[in-house]
Amino acid sequence: MASAIVRTSIHSAIQNTPSQSPRSLNLRDKAQEIITKGSVEEVAMEKFSEEILTYLRDQVRSVAEKYKGMNKKREKLWSMFHKIRMGSKLSSLWINLMGKLGIVIEDPLLEQSFYQNIFEVVIKKYFECSRSESTARSKADSISPEELNVLRYACGYVALKLQKCYEKKHGDIAQQYVTCLSEMAVDGEGNDLLDYTKRWLELVNRGGLFPLSDEAFRFFVEIEICVRTYLPQQLLKPSSEVDFTENVHDKVFCDEDVQFHWTLLSQHIQDSESSDELLKEIIKLWITIRGFSITGYWMELYKEKEKNNIKKSRGLRKSVSRECED
Repeated sequence: MASAIVRTSIHSAIQNTPSQSPRSLNLRDKAQEIITKGSVEEVAMEKFSEEILTYLRDQVRSVAEKYKGMNKKREKLWSMFHKIRMGSKLSSLWINLMGKLGIVIEDPLLEQSFYQNIFEVVIKKYFECSRSESTARSKADSISPEELNVLRYACGYVALKLQKCYEKKHGDIAQQYVTCLSEMAVDGEGNDLLDYTKRWLELVNRGGLFPLSDEAFRFFVEIEICVRTYLPQQLLKPSSEVDFTENVHDKVFCDEDVQFHWTLLSQHIQDSESSDELLKEIIKLWITIRGFSITGYWMELYKEKEKNNIKKSRGLRKSVSRECED
């Protein structure tokens, strides 16, 4: 039911105000009052829910279908949202519902927080439906279960390390980064594809590990697949003044699947430039952590394949250079 999405969004709005100030306590009371009375006035609540969701879905679809790149879509969608959140349509729907429920709310914070939460839900659902789940499933299936276990461990390290880094900083952007990174740990409903990695992490976790949501894990799997694809290609190229990891970084950053998952995870970062900066940091740290392992594994495979043609292992570098020249 549409009203279930609205209730969840209202509940999330009060979770975002954890302080014990009189204002926060009042907003929590009002939010709980809406949820309670909405359960009684089911018809009014459902009508409001359907109308606001239909309106937001139409707005998201009309903007998203005009642009191809994920970055551009994200930028335009949030620009659109900041316009309509102050417009008359959403406000009239909210005021009408409060009137039917007999609730008076003078503070606009709850209303605006609710708009943002439900807009994030609509965006996420839109992008999830626009992409085939089988694509993500087949990509993850290309990595062995043992490797996926290790990846989940590494993913949690990256998210936790950056979160702790930004918790020490001040400002709106730093707070948005902390919220984005911390919400990667919120567990949603599991599925057969990733359940075994969760169980493995639970078995080895003696405290301090960062359990990721399925969506966050898929995001890191996409990064891993890109690094595995592009890193060996860069190693085979003749050396240059440019750090080869920068080329890998740029290719991973521009990958459409990486951008897709990042769009779903970065809803709390409100401008695209800041969102891009955090994504670049995540990719850079991931390449640093995983690069040595991937490179070592690839070179061992290469040595095994070429051992009949190479008499000494120290001739491997010359052999690789000779292939590049050819």
